[in-house]
Amino acid sequence: MTMPAQRHGGLLIALPTFIAASLGAGCANLQSACPPGAGPRGLAVVSPRRATIVVEGPVMLHGIAAWPGALLYRVRARTGTDRDCALIAPRDAGARAIAPGEQVTMAVPEGHVACLATETDRAVELAWHLHPEVRLSILAEVAAGGVDKARGLTSR
Repeated sequence: MTMPAQRHGGLLIALPTFIAASLGAGCANLQSACPPGAGPRGLAVVSPRRATIVVEGPVMLHGIAAWPGALLYRVRARTGTDRDCALIAPRDAGARAIAPGEQVTMAVPEGHVACLATETDRAVELAWHLHPEVRLSILAEVAAGGVDKARGLTSR
């Protein structure tokens, strides 16, 4: 698994306090609030009408959006760059719109990348962390298009 450097698209955007407070329980992007052994975390920022890679699979991604207009989706990794996310329109890739403050979880199987995009005239950001305890076999099941309601995972 590799993670691209944080991208800010030339914009410095402050993460609202409500996001920091709501992520305390989920520990995304709050190192001091995370228990020992918590997975990697970061902040993905995407410029208006753009898309960027958040992480490469296999991982289980948990995140929360700061602004309206955030779209989270996954695509096959081809180049390992933002180009992978730009090759297909977010809506065509089954993008999920994330409301501000909404917590989301996405399985990203081997050979795929999680993408953050916006189709608005405003930049968006996603505070995220990875679930280190998720077994790779679960991600393989998701990659095969399976749905496992007992674990709360879907193939979208």
